[in-house]
Amino acid sequence: MIEAETMDHEIRATWTRQGVQPYFEFRSQANGAENAQGDSLVNNAFVFGASYGF
Repeated sequence: MIEAETMDHEIRATWTRQGVQPYFEFRSQANGAENAQGDSLVNNAFVFGASYGF
């Protein structure tokens, strides 16, 4: 295991309409981490979802 100082980022946009709260999210994880060969280990993801409140 390689120890490194890494940083995670998360940006989320939400809105509410009649109890449903859809959201769009961008996640960027492990910024600054590299493996033994020097390749980046950054993991990026787009997330879509919704929650319902009543």
